Amino acid sequence: MIRSPLPAHIARRAVGLATLLCAALLGVAAIVATAAGASAPPPLVASRTIDMRGFKFRPDSLRLAVGDTVIWSNADDEPHSVTLDTATFDSGDIAPGSRFRWVFRQKGRLRYHCEVHPRMKGVLDIR
Repeated sequence: MIRSPLPAHIARRAVGLATLLCAALLGVAAIVATAAGASAPPPLVASRTIDMRGFKFRPDSLRLAVGDTVIWSNADDEPHSVTLDTATFDSGDIAPGSRFRWVFRQKGRLRYHCEVHPRMKGVLDIR
């Protein structure tokens, strides 16, 4: 045990004042950071998986937020692709047992299909 050269009531008061001073300084720092334009923490993003199984996208419709990641997982025995109907995006062939991931950075309703099997279709609604 360490003995203080100060009487107990003075030592307790000094600890109380030091605690109060630290809390006040933290409060001032928070106010200064906010006033200086410190940004809020980024919103949470999600990762969603779409299985390519039985020659279908499962689920075939998905709602996302900007910044979310979609992972397409090929569970079939043949290659598939993820190609926007507007042809502005194409994953290339995704081999059986492989995955493809993409982060969506803009809002919109995107229809897509598999180039190898055009009957496979899906829709992403990014908000």
